[in-house]
Amino acid sequence: MSDRRPASVESSADAPGVGIVLLHSQINLYLALGERLTRAGARVRYYVRTEAERDAVAGRLDAAQRDAVVLCDRIEAEIDAPPRPRDALVAEARALEGRIGETINQVLLTHRHLGRGYSPGSFRYPRNRRICEAGYWRQLQAVVAQIEFWEREIADHRLALVIDGGKEAAVACRAAGVAFRWLIYARYKDHRAWAVDEYQSLPEVARRFEAVEPGSVEPATPEQYFGAAQKIGLFWRRQTWPSLLVRVARNLTLGVVRDVARRRWRGLSLENYVGYPVRIYRASRAIRGLSRETVESLKGRTYVYLPFQKEPEQALLMAAPEFTDQLAIAIEISRQLPAGVLLAISEHPYGIGRRPADYYEQLAALPNVVFFSFEESPLARIAGSLLTATISGTAAFEAAAMGKPAMVFNARSVPAFLPHVFVAERDGTVGEIVHRVLDGAVDAERARVDGARFQEALRRASFSLGAYGVHTSERQGAAPTEELVMTLYDALCDSAPDALAALHPAEESGR
Repeated sequence: MSDRRPASVESSADAPGVGIVLLHSQINLYLALGERLTRAGARVRYYVRTEAERDAVAGRLDAAQRDAVVLCDRIEAEIDAPPRPRDALVAEARALEGRIGETINQVLLTHRHLGRGYSPGSFRYPRNRRICEAGYWRQLQAVVAQIEFWEREIADHRLALVIDGGKEAAVACRAAGVAFRWLIYARYKDHRAWAVDEYQSLPEVARRFEAVEPGSVEPATPEQYFGAAQKIGLFWRRQTWPSLLVRVARNLTLGVVRDVARRRWRGLSLENYVGYPVRIYRASRAIRGLSRETVESLKGRTYVYLPFQKEPEQALLMAAPEFTDQLAIAIEISRQLPAGVLLAISEHPYGIGRRPADYYEQLAALPNVVFFSFEESPLARIAGSLLTATISGTAAFEAAAMGKPAMVFNARSVPAFLPHVFVAERDGTVGEIVHRVLDGAVDAERARVDGARFQEALRRASFSLGAYGVHTSERQGAAPTEELVMTLYDALCDSAPDALAALHPAEESGR
């Protein structure tokens, strides 16, 4: 990465405007990034979702910057606002759809509350009742207001870059020709990367791949990336009787306090709030009862591996909105598999408790479906498979790096450019892809070499922040180190050079 240590200068009116949405999981990191951008001459605006967050953030900034902390969540306010005349609202929405090139419904489906109908695999996930029950017209009004908020911010404050703004900001940026960046996990160890859109696209990986000479890097066994391994381990540690009792007691106490204080339940009902941990515990026992297969028990059998993704999840609903029904995907694969080929499914632990009733029973009723044990290594499942299938999950990255055939239901998937990664469409291509792999269409040696090149390209196109920002550091209020902030800053400047071109030259000293 280039050396762009920012000079201590004041921002001018012509300096690039940068909008940063402060998410609770990385607020300290982003405030430090904003400080560096400001010192380099950028005009930084911070966006928060609640008044409490605005007060907390403003209290950490100097007086000159406090007015640059803005409430960006318009959904709840518009849900409560008086309904607008329908004809005028429709006309405004249609005009907005023309500007952004997408329907309002395509934007709405990425919202975990508004888009619940587009996420059938998470229909029992606790959601804000006021938003879900508002009705079509108020929901339409809310989404239109949210997108128009970002249109105004971009125009009025001449933003050249918006960071982590969600789908509504992304479509407004695209329409205005403004850069959008999203800090994501690169699915490689603990590395992060700046995605260039809401679809988690990393075009730099394909460019880096071409620069890696075949045979110049040795294949390495992929590792489960840091975030996934930590979260999955935490989930299973909670599925014990003592942990369950503590969580139920805590939720019941908080619920009673809310009722006594007469605070209106804006989201969950008291029953749902208390019962959700119990539902997760019971569902985890049910799916464990079905999940018995291992790589050893399937030895000598041919299977397609389908790891489920959790829902609702940005990596699914926002990154791959064309395919949002994982049950339908499983049915599609199952019915197109040749005789004797099994579909081996693994559930995502954080999907447990969110699925509709009888979800697992319906999957189990598919005649060629089996379930992998949760104790079995995901990498071992991939290694033993004929083909790994996913919509937009990490398994595609792992299979690609291992040189194993993969099938993605998302043409924007980062490894989709590789010859041994196939893109499935809605027109019955699943069976064609399976037969091609069965017939030896994948050159195993080339896939092995390309897998090593892909993993090296992914490493070069990403960067490590260590363990920082994965819950503990942020929750404990730890400040990121100067070196860590500079790593993030340099990567951002490399990712969006046009948007940040007007920043002041870097200082060479101290690096």
